[in-house]
Amino acid sequence: MVIEFNGLNPSNNSNNKTKQVDGAKKGEPQPNPVLVGDGDGQPALNVEISSASKKMQSLEDKIKSLPDIDQERVDQVKMRIAQGEYQPNPQAIAENIIATDNSG
Repeated sequence: MVIEFNGLNPSNNSNNKTKQVDGAKKGEPQPNPVLVGDGDGQPALNVEISSASKKMQSLEDKIKSLPDIDQERVDQVKMRIAQGEYQPNPQAIAENIIATDNSG
């Protein structure tokens, strides 16, 4: 099996011409097709992912493993509200909203 990138497939004998890349001027070097082989006689390509990409993937995996809701925290706040002990700090809430808005 060959995975085809950029719409190029050199094993397709009907049309072995490379396509002009959108935005590229005629005569400029065109990118080579990138193929990944799986043992069927097609060339294989070793792909290395940068350390920053690996770290980002690791962080994404950690985030995905977290629960969507911190149920323990929700239960604590509910209990404090029911007991009349919950006193939100409007200044801190506003500062956190602003900080969240500015970080994205």
